[in-house]
Order: sequence, then C-alpha cells, then structure tokens
Amino acid sequence: MNEVVKQGGDASLLRQKLTDALDKKGKLPELKQIGEYKGMFPTGIPQELTDRINRVNRDVWELKVLSTALDDDDLRPDALRLMELEKQRKTKD
Repeated sequence: MNEVVKQGGDASLLRQKLTDALDKKGKLPELKQIGEYKGMFPTGIPQELTDRINRVNRDVWELKVLSTALDDDDLRPDALRLMELEKQRKTKD
C-alpha cells in the first residue's frame, strides 16, 4: 500500500476518534455552529467561493479539535500522533 495513502487514512481515523471523544466529553458545542453554516449561502454566490469557505471552515474545525485535544490529558497522545502524520504527509507532498 502506498505509504502516503495509509498515513492519510490513519490521520482521518485519528481525526474522527478525537472529534468523537471530545464530543462525548462535551468540549465541542461551539464548533457545531461551524457545520450549521455549511451550504447555507445566499443564491448568486459563485460555487468556487462557497467551496473555499467550506474548506476554511473544515480547516478551522480540524485546528480547534486538535488544539482542544492537546489540552486533554487522555487525548494528547492521539493528537500528537495526528500532528506527526500530517507533518509527514506535508513533507511528502
């Protein structure tokens, strides 16, 4: 298996695991608002712009999940592993 693909899958699973764990601990209520805005844009805005806004929202979500997980003693090891996987992926791109 291609190592970059494997790392991407591992990162995706870790991201989901951290999100689920933080949600169960009640640490993500303010982040749920980000998802509410997805796709709710007035008509007439170019699709390219809405796609870019959605990418930024996703990036903000992922950074908030990661920073919140780093502050949690139980989740810090997974958050650090996710950071390492992302760092490796970016150096290979």
